[in-house]
Amino acid sequence: MWSLSISYYLCLLTQLVYPTYASLKAIQTASTADDTQWLTYWVIYALSTTFEAVAVVVLEWIPLYYEIKLLVVIWMIAPGTQGARKLYEDYILPLFKKHDKFFERIFGKADAALNSAIVNNIAVLVDKHGPVIAEQVLKQAQEQALKAVKLAQAQAQAQAQAQAQAQAQAQAQAQAQAQAQAQSTTEQNKDKVR
Repeated sequence: MWSLSISYYLCLLTQLVYPTYASLKAIQTASTADDTQWLTYWVIYALSTTFEAVAVVVLEWIPLYYEIKLLVVIWMIAPGTQGARKLYEDYILPLFKKHDKFFERIFGKADAALNSAIVNNIAVLVDKHGPVIAEQVLKQAQEQALKAVKLAQAQAQAQAQAQAQAQAQAQAQAQAQAQAQAQSTTEQNKDKVR
């Protein structure tokens, strides 16, 4: 799992605390340049965090990984270097433009789902009644999902029982036919013997 080294915690604090503070300050200014700097940082942060979540087992074995990452994070967030902007413009943006149709297929569906009437109605309810309503809606959704799962399980079980009964009937018919055939053969043999 994650290394509990000082470098890990320094890296974690550096990549979250200062950028959050700087982002809050940037939102309050009229300039969009600082907004762009921090949006690009958060895009890279999201991508790197996703990558780390997938590759954590391998990354833990790289010597000085968190020390190197700490230096890269400082380079990305330092106003003088604007490393996040450079990474974004040199690597992320060209990759995104090259595979734009692919990303649109994937995230277009998510965007449509998030803009759906159901999600918007839930958002309106939460705005109007507070987060308690969201908990109630989620609880009801979980109850409905549980009922649907139980119904599906019951239907699957009933179908399995019906198939088992049909197989048992088919076996019984086959046995009855085999017995009738055997009995008929026995009688024919008796008739031949007489």
